[in-house]
Amino acid sequence: MDDMQGHAVLLALILLITPLLMMSSQIAVFGDTGGQLKGNNIDLTISPFPIDVSKSNNVTLSFTPHADQKAFLGSSITPNKIDHLDYLVIISQNGKEVFNKQMHTHSGNLILEFTGGSGSVGVTGGQSDPNNTTTGPYYVSGPVFTGSGNYEISASVVGIEFNPLPNPLGDKFTVQAVPEFGSMATIVLVTSIFGILVITSKARFGTL
Repeated sequence: MDDMQGHAVLLALILLITPLLMMSSQIAVFGDTGGQLKGNNIDLTISPFPIDVSKSNNVTLSFTPHADQKAFLGSSITPNKIDHLDYLVIISQNGKEVFNKQMHTHSGNLILEFTGGSGSVGVTGGQSDPNNTTTGPYYVSGPVFTGSGNYEISASVVGIEFNPLPNPLGDKFTVQAVPEFGSMATIVLVTSIFGILVITSKARFGTL
């Protein structure tokens, strides 16, 4: 009976742990890149990654142009250097646009810090240093990353030094916001506990 109970407990633990590991691996799929997403013209870094809306709506997006993208060169302020770029960033969820803003960055890199909130979407920040060589983060308040699901992030360089490019260059990224161990995990956990009780009861009465 002791051996049977031991086997029952071992089987119950496997039954409990395996589904949770499977769900954990499904979530990790979205984190395989470590938040580093490569585009043809622009790279995107997301933090935290994957986005977990069950914990916070705070999300930071960092856009970096490719150093070998010659089309980004041409600023009269610093020739042959990629800087003073005008970005257009559009974010959509389920086909609905939740963010659309054009912003300038002196350094060429664009950082957006989303802080969540209700009401309309507002953008502040983007302060530059006295020499106009760097640009601080833009702060986005309002409902942007508000629920789980797929988000499409489009980032395009539409101008250099406020002069429009005849052919803007950009990339589109699809990311998924998920609640960490959400309702499905709860169902799996309850099912696993029920399985443990059934197996333990069978072992106790010698039916295994």
